[in-house]
Amino acid sequence: MKKFAIIGLMIFGTFGVANAADETCYQVSTNGVAWSKTPEVLCVKEVDRNANQFEITLKSGITFNQQTLATFNYSLLAAAVRCMDCNKDGYGVASPSDSTFNVLGIKFDGTRDLQTGKESGTVEIGETKLHYYKN
Repeated sequence: MKKFAIIGLMIFGTFGVANAADETCYQVSTNGVAWSKTPEVLCVKEVDRNANQFEITLKSGITFNQQTLATFNYSLLAAAVRCMDCNKDGYGVASPSDSTFNVLGIKFDGTRDLQTGKESGTVEIGETKLHYYKN
């Protein structure tokens, strides 16, 4: 019976890790020099690959006491096609293309190290430009 419980926990744990891996989080800063000791992050999660739907969430606080500040349900509108070491992703409202909310688009302009996976650059949320990094 103990063996079944351990196997069940291992399987359940595997699913938990897979779900967490679907979300990529970046720490953000207003100037790229001073980073908050209370992490402020922007997280991108693919919701539906076929429908090109992503959930972008702004969060503040340490993991066990994290507050969600805003969540955007956007489509991926632009990406760097021939650039493996850069992030040029742009998210927004796909339809209608002239939506009033397109002023709240989210656009990345960053570089990533293919060996370490570290990434940094700037991200614009509407007209607000923030700096970001991911270890």
